[in-house]
Amino acid sequence: MSICELWVARCAAAAIDSGFDLDLLSFGEERTFFSRDYDASMVRSVSLTFDVDSITVAPSEDGNVHLSWYSRNPQKDDLSVADGILSLKATRKSLISLNVRNYDAVLSLPANFDGELRVSTSTGSISVSDLKPNRLALEATTGSIRLSNLNVAESITAETSTGSVYMTNVSAAEIARRGNTGSAKLTDVSANALNARVTTGSIALDAVDAQSLTLRATTGSISGTLAGRMADYTIRSSVSTGSNSLPEALDGGARTLNADTTTGSIRLSFADAK
Repeated sequence: MSICELWVARCAAAAIDSGFDLDLLSFGEERTFFSRDYDASMVRSVSLTFDVDSITVAPSEDGNVHLSWYSRNPQKDDLSVADGILSLKATRKSLISLNVRNYDAVLSLPANFDGELRVSTSTGSISVSDLKPNRLALEATTGSIRLSNLNVAESITAETSTGSVYMTNVSAAEIARRGNTGSAKLTDVSANALNARVTTGSIALDAVDAQSLTLRATTGSISGTLAGRMADYTIRSSVSTGSNSLPEALDGGARTLNADTTTGSIRLSFADAK
């Protein structure tokens, strides 16, 4: 018996001794593959909820909508298309899975999709690229969120409990990143308002252009490069333990920058240092 098999056997024995319901423990994948195709005219917004899967969202090749996933419990998956809203809630039979194989869900949308996209997963990552939705709301409890080449008309919300958020070449009117344990790395990002808050983790910015920035890290540093000159900003900053490259207060700028960290440093510079 291998070490892995021995460990599984011991876990099962301990679960039985404690009265644990083994129906909640998954030893085999037992997945069923599903795929659905929709004409683009049928879907104006999308809402996807998964328990344990990672989700990839990207443009479709034919300009229509395609959704595929591996179901753990087909009888309880809730899939519907009504009033232009494509909705899927994929549930699981078990609370714990001892498998290591990944079963990603894939959503393909028209490149010109301009509706609302909402995606959430408990244990899994989310990736969205090369789209122009109107609004984007993403939530991953344990897993990362990766966004690239997006032009969002209104707002982006990216929230994680344990996982980092990466944005590259992303623009939106409003961007909010909230997280407990995990960092935020933003590269070539533009917004009217950018709000990044992390409890345990750092915030790294590279070529970020925003009229209003709020950056808060409880345990972690804030670093990177912002558009313009320091004089373009009205600044409020504070550091409890660490160094600070910003003045604690600076008035007169049309842009606003609020940055603070409790345990960590602030190392922000400006693209036009003159």
